[in-house]
Amino acid sequence: MKLNIRTKRGFSLVEVTMALAMMAFVFVSLMGMLSINLRTYNQSIDLTTETNIAQRLYTMAQQTPYDPNEYQRIPTDFYFDIEGFETSASDFVYHARLQIDLSANPITSVPAVGGASPNPLLRKVNIQISRNFLVDEAPAEAISTFSYMLADTGL
Repeated sequence: MKLNIRTKRGFSLVEVTMALAMMAFVFVSLMGMLSINLRTYNQSIDLTTETNIAQRLYTMAQQTPYDPNEYQRIPTDFYFDIEGFETSASDFVYHARLQIDLSANPITSVPAVGGASPNPLLRKVNIQISRNFLVDEAPAEAISTFSYMLADTGL
């Protein structure tokens, strides 16, 4: 009986080429998803930082006595670094503008809900935040706006 000495010991060139093509396809697909994930991650970090900045400014406004003269002493422009810490105007990543409605009659600044008369003990607070731009120079889609109501608690 004659034995077949020749046995298959490796992969053919076609098999290796097909395996490399499949790996390249998977790799390119994963790289495409990675860029989308990184963009989404950066957007969520920006939104979280902007929300923290807005909350910090609103808390500062809350801690100020409910008096238009006191509100006028609060600066309107604030500058923050990439992590949301306050920094100088020359080295900022986020620019925030705090606007408190100081009209003599706050009743007109707060709309009535359901036909009820507006509450004179409320003032509207707007905080605009932009990344890498001054709020005045930023395109509209680059500005995040946060609106709050300040209440006179009598304290």
